[in-house]
Amino acid sequence: EIEHRSLKLKASKLTTRSLLNPLFWCAKCANVIICIGVLIPLVAMFTYFPVMMADSQLSDAARDLAPDHGNFIQLSHGKTYYEMYNPMDNNINNNNILVLLHGLTVPSEYLTIFAREISKSMGYTVLIYDQYGRGYSDSPIFKHNETFYVNQLRELVVALFGESTTISLGGVSMGGAISVAYTELYPESVDKLILIASAGLDM
Repeated sequence: EIEHRSLKLKASKLTTRSLLNPLFWCAKCANVIICIGVLIPLVAMFTYFPVMMADSQLSDAARDLAPDHGNFIQLSHGKTYYEMYNPMDNNINNNNILVLLHGLTVPSEYLTIFAREISKSMGYTVLIYDQYGRGYSDSPIFKHNETFYVNQLRELVVALFGESTTISLGGVSMGGAISVAYTELYPESVDKLILIASAGLDM
């Protein structure tokens, strides 16, 4: 019994020393950080990415929520929402067409003010659109990779402006990566390439 009490006392002293040791708490914090670092990618994998890969066509009720100045066009993998801003005469300026591409998570809505002002002050026809899986565009079952997004952009440009039209591209974040890939594939179709904090995909 005396030996048992002695062991308990030693264990209690060791626990107290450990709690007072800064290295003990550093190790605990490191373990917590490692766990968080592992959990965040897992949560993203099982929540966000399945949503991106899901076959989701917007209902008519959802499309009714889109701004009145926007339009929808049927492309090979689903409907794409877009907005076009023309110069003051309201005609498409085929000599100066600028397409602005948003990034990975936020749809084209935040580009509206830039598109409107560039068109008004510089005389460009400016096109913005929601990439598949974002905003008011459909999210078809398909591998959401570089080819997928480049094809969407190409189909949209050809449908609205024609196959031989030259455009300028301005891409933000992942939109920049898509712009680079598009330019590499259709160099004769791109006049200017503007990249803003380009990231994502295989650059």
